[in-house]
Amino acid sequence: MKVTDIVDIGDGEVFPQGTTRLSFTSDVDGLHDWALFRPGDPGKPVLVYLHGSFSTGDQLYTRRDIRDHFLPVFLEEGMGLLTPNLRGTTYMCPKTVVDTADLLDEIEARFSPRAGFIFLGGSGGASSAQIFAVRHPERVRGLVALGACDLADRLDFARQSDLPVLQDLAQAIITAYGGTPEEVPEVYAAHSVIARTDRLTMPFLLASGECDALIPVDKVREEAAALQHQPRFTYWEVPGGDHDSPLFVPVAEMLRLAGWEA
Repeated sequence: MKVTDIVDIGDGEVFPQGTTRLSFTSDVDGLHDWALFRPGDPGKPVLVYLHGSFSTGDQLYTRRDIRDHFLPVFLEEGMGLLTPNLRGTTYMCPKTVVDTADLLDEIEARFSPRAGFIFLGGSGGASSAQIFAVRHPERVRGLVALGACDLADRLDFARQSDLPVLQDLAQAIITAYGGTPEEVPEVYAAHSVIARTDRLTMPFLLASGECDALIPVDKVREEAAALQHQPRFTYWEVPGGDHDSPLFVPVAEMLRLAGWEA
């Protein structure tokens, strides 16, 4: 990864003071991408917030309900905040895994040496967070996935749906992964949570809404059952909850279950 520009964008309104935008080119294919970073207490972990499907790396700051729920707690806790763009909607495909690992190296080298990282995301960001934890468990100190199931199950559900947003999601995943699970099964297997639960030994909170229309709750429960042997794993299901319900459980409790200590 080559960082090409670091710009202070902290305006005190949309972006808190101290927020910078890092532009970079990927070592994988030269793609230009970006991330936002705001330093926190250098002795504490950095919170990596991963945006949802068809959003971008500024979602934490620009989607009002998410901002109002999460950001005050993150700032009060003194957390460094990293919000990468993730090539758009790629569900932590192989190229995005490399970019994310390289970005963590840059953050450690430039701002926060060896403080560690807690990953948090909702929906597509939740899928991306848990996939990165499967691929690089040594880089993830804690994990919060708010609405996620195994990648192949997520794609299968989307492919079978008549909802345009899920059809678009299915095509985005297939494009990012270079084919369908039938065409490149080894790639999907390498990004499967259920196939690699042995890697997810970090504090891990998985949450879902009981009535989520965009993620099959039975598949979320299957993932939760597969992880029950991990002593630091917790599953929450919001009774009657919809797709967004897991996002709005108490933030302090999310962080506690992800291993955060104030």
